[in-house]
Amino acid sequence: MTNAKLVTSKFDSNQPTLHPACLTLIVESAGEQYRHYDNLIKIRKKLGNPGGHLLNMDMENKDLAHYPFDWLDEVIGKDLNPQHPAASRINQEELTGWQHRLRSETSSIWRNLKSQAFSLLSSKKVTAMLTHYQDCLEELKRQAMVNMAAYPEDDPLNAFCGQVLTELGHLQTQFQRRYARYLADWHPTNSVRHASTTERTPPLYKVTCGLSVDQIAIILKAADDTRLLTARSFSLVLRSITPYLSTERMQDFSWKSARSSTMKMEDRDKQVAAAALEQLIKQIKNY
Repeated sequence: MTNAKLVTSKFDSNQPTLHPACLTLIVESAGEQYRHYDNLIKIRKKLGNPGGHLLNMDMENKDLAHYPFDWLDEVIGKDLNPQHPAASRINQEELTGWQHRLRSETSSIWRNLKSQAFSLLSSKKVTAMLTHYQDCLEELKRQAMVNMAAYPEDDPLNAFCGQVLTELGHLQTQFQRRYARYLADWHPTNSVRHASTTERTPPLYKVTCGLSVDQIAIILKAADDTRLLTARSFSLVLRSITPYLSTERMQDFSWKSARSSTMKMEDRDKQVAAAALEQLIKQIKNY
C-alpha cells in the first residue's frame, strides 16, 4: 500500500478568485470536451482503430479544460488590481505588450464562443454556455471599472483600463446581437447585479447641499487628503458620494466635473467652503 501525501496550502487573499459563473464555464467546458474525446474513442473502436492519428491531433489542438477568459482574468483580477502587490510592478514595456495582445484575446474569445455554440446540439446548453459568458464578462467589467477608478486620470493604467472596458463592451455587443434569442431571459447574477446597480441606477433619495459643486469638491478633497475619508483614490470618493448629492442649482452633477474643479480652486470657493466648516465647528461646540 503506497503512502499518499496530502498537500495543503493556506488561502492567499491576494490571489484573484474566479467568479462562480466563470468556474462553472470551466467545468462545463471540460465536460463537453471529455464527452467529445470519449465519442472519438468509441468511433475508433468501431472502425477497428483506423486513422488513429485523428484522436492524437484533436487532443493536441484542444485543452481539456480551456477557460477562454484566462488571460483577461489574470490581468484584470491581479495585475491591474490596485490591492494586489503585482500592480506596483507593472512597467511600460509590459503595458505595451498588453495593449498589443488585448484585441487578439477578445477575438480569440469570440471565435471560441462561436465554436462552442456550433458544437452544442441542445439549445438549452447553448443558453447555459452564453449565460456563463455573460456573467464572466459582467464580472470582468465590474472589476475593470473598480481598477480604473483607483488610478489618476493621467496614469497610463487608467487609460489601459478604459481600453479593456471598450474591448469587453464590443465583445459583449457582438454575441448579444448574434445570440439574442438565447439571451432574452438573461439577468446578472447577484454579485454582478449589485455592482451594476451601484454604477447605473439612480439613488432613491438625494440630499441637497447649500454649497456649489466646486465648494463640495473642495471639502471632499480636504477630507480625502487628511484621510478623514479613506478610499483607494479621490476619484473613488467622488464616485461614491456625488450620486447622492444635489445642489440648489443642479439636481445632478458628475463626479468628473467635481474632480476637475479641484485642479484649479477659486479663492472665493475656498473661503465659502472654509466658512461652512467653521459653522460646523461652532455648532459641534454648542452641543
